[in-house]
Amino acid sequence: MNPVLDATLIALIYYLVNLDCPLLMMCQAPLFLGGLFGAIYGDLTTGIMLGAALETIYLSAVAIYLSAVAVGANMPSDQALAACIAIPIALKTGMEINTAVALAVPFGILGAFMDNARRTINAVWWHRAEKHIDELNWRAITFDAIWGPALVQLAVRFIPVFIVAYLGADAANSFLAAMPEWLTHGLSVIGGMLPALGFTMAISIIGDEKLIPFFALGFFIMKVANLPLVLMGVFAVVLAALHIQYARSGMLQPQALQSPAVDEDDDD
Repeated sequence: MNPVLDATLIALIYYLVNLDCPLLMMCQAPLFLGGLFGAIYGDLTTGIMLGAALETIYLSAVAIYLSAVAVGANMPSDQALAACIAIPIALKTGMEINTAVALAVPFGILGAFMDNARRTINAVWWHRAEKHIDELNWRAITFDAIWGPALVQLAVRFIPVFIVAYLGADAANSFLAAMPEWLTHGLSVIGGMLPALGFTMAISIIGDEKLIPFFALGFFIMKVANLPLVLMGVFAVVLAALHIQYARSGMLQPQALQSPAVDEDDDD
């Protein structure tokens, strides 16, 4: 694929999934983007695996969003930017999944700063709109409300991602070739730990400490038995169903010690 066309496509996808449309915003999930980029680059399996690995990191971000903890809708990390940068680079360079995960995290944090910059710049349109409302200048109001923020969105979302995506593959290859072995190994280890951290943060946000043993059990079984992720998912569904069934039937509740009944007639 032509490098310019490739970078344009990546930047356009990132721009579209960040538009204020609920249907498009649902496509920010790394799992969806991993499958999309995998289909584009002809390696659907690897794309989905990369997306699934990134998805586990941002489970906590999804839990924050669903629990309305994100103050002012400010997310701590941009999962879409992390996926749009790391997954195409990994697919084009053959980067290991754990290394790609570690590479994605800084871009996710950078995306949060980019979004804050966009909001700050858009405050200009608010002040302009106040003036144009007093003047009843409808054409200017339309620009302040729609086209002005859209141009800011284009500048903040599209252009930086285009530059990074255009330079990304070659820069990543040169960077990986220059990296010492200890640093590569360290990034791989960190990338393997980040999904576990995402699960832990999600459980902490849910606030149910009784789920932590299930997380620990699944994590160590997967590491010791080296089971594939799909098989572990099947076991997780079965355990969750059993837990819900037993909890509803009261079998998991501690039974209170019953004191022997005292016959009132014996006291007389």
